[in-house]
Amino acid sequence: SIAPRGSFDMQAASERCEPEGKTRIMLTLFPYEFVDRGNDILIRAEIYDTERIVHMDRTAAPANEPPSTLGYSVGEWQDGSLLIKTSLINWPYFDQIGTRLSESVQVEERYTLSEDQTQLDVQITVTDPATFESPAIVRNSWLAYGDTIRRYDCQKSD
Repeated sequence: SIAPRGSFDMQAASERCEPEGKTRIMLTLFPYEFVDRGNDILIRAEIYDTERIVHMDRTAAPANEPPSTLGYSVGEWQDGSLLIKTSLINWPYFDQIGTRLSESVQVEERYTLSEDQTQLDVQITVTDPATFESPAIVRNSWLAYGDTIRRYDCQKSD
């Protein structure tokens, strides 16, 4: 479980190798991969060996689903792109400098693979009226180098 909002020390957590939450994990430059598992897609991120599930057979989180640091993600294919909507996020930070998020934050990710499959474009839209006057939009691209996801061997500080 996550510490109450306002009492979490990100630097200390990093030194203890404690994983970060939804927006921070997906905004990092560490590699990640998508694994099609039929009714869901597993997204494996190298940072903290994070794994999250995108439910492709749902349009929203089930009733009484508890919030979590990665939230609850549902996805669909739209015009050749993977569109993922995530809600129920209880990670209180947008970025590594501590920009606060409320519990009503919503994240939408759009992943588009180039025709020759050498580039993956992503647009992440973070909507949180308690934090941002308008949605925060982050765009990035990754090139396919044939890299593999490595084990994230975090070493705890003494």
